Amino acid sequence: MTTSSNESLFRSSFYHITANKLVLLGVLLLGIIGASMAAEKKRMGGMTGVTSLDNGLVSDEEKNLIQGLLDKVKPDAELEARRKFEELTPVAYATQLVNGVNYFIKANTGGTGDKRYVVIRLHKSFGGDVTVHSIQVDKTEADPITYF
Repeated sequence: MTTSSNESLFRSSFYHITANKLVLLGVLLLGIIGASMAAEKKRMGGMTGVTSLDNGLVSDEEKNLIQGLLDKVKPDAELEARRKFEELTPVAYATQLVNGVNYFIKANTGGTGDKRYVVIRLHKSFGGDVTVHSIQVDKTEADPITYF
C-alpha cells in the first residue's frame, strides 16, 4: 500500500467512526429527551391517587395543610353549595398539578351523627392564593373522588 492509500483508508475509517459516534450520541440524546418528556407527562395534568386521611399513614403536617385549605375556602364553599356546614373535616383528597395545584378534597359537613359529605375542588396558585373552583354536594362516604 502506498502512503496516499494509507491516508485515504485512515480518513475513511476516521469519518466512519466519527459518523457512528454522532449517530449513537443522537440516539442517546433522543432517548434522554423522550424519557424526560414521559416523566413530565406523568407529573403534569393527571390527578394523583386518592389519599385517605384516616389510615394513619398521613403526617400531621399534611393533615393540617388540607384542613387549612378547607378553613380558607369554607365561606366560599358554603355559598357555592347554598348551605352552611356544621363542620368541614377532610377525610380524603387527591391533587392535580396545573398552573398551581388543584385539590379535590372529600369532607364531612355534619356533626358526629350526620355523615354528609362534599367534594370540593379548589385551586392553590403558586403564589399561595386559594379559591374554590367547584363543589359536589350530597356525597356519601362510599362515593369516590373523581375528576370534575
